[in-house]
Amino acid sequence: MFGLPEVKIGTIPGAGGTQRLARALGKHKAMELILTGDSSSGKELERLGLVSKSLPRPEVLAEAMSLAVKIAKMSGLVTSLAKQAVLTGRCCFGHCFGSETLTLVGGSRELSPCRRDGY
Repeated sequence: MFGLPEVKIGTIPGAGGTQRLARALGKHKAMELILTGDSSSGKELERLGLVSKSLPRPEVLAEAMSLAVKIAKMSGLVTSLAKQAVLTGRCCFGHCFGSETLTLVGGSRELSPCRRDGY
């Protein structure tokens, strides 16, 4: 179970919990969880997109290892660049990482031009 029960004891979630939950779930669902102090199950959090998978405890390690093996079979450079793009929220490899990266990824200059707004 996951929840932010602070409201039940007369305070608000700390450490950025209110902002992080709103970014992850949207402000309406975040408001419901924060203002009621209700908890949600792993399955509910999976349905909402807050977690990628909800598994019974005995299956967690096997599933994590299976996912790790699948990712490890991909290009290390490309998975690293994709991870960085997701984490920074930037869309263009040329804009974010420089033209040297484009050559390593495949040399396509089509990825390089970016509109000024970043899309």
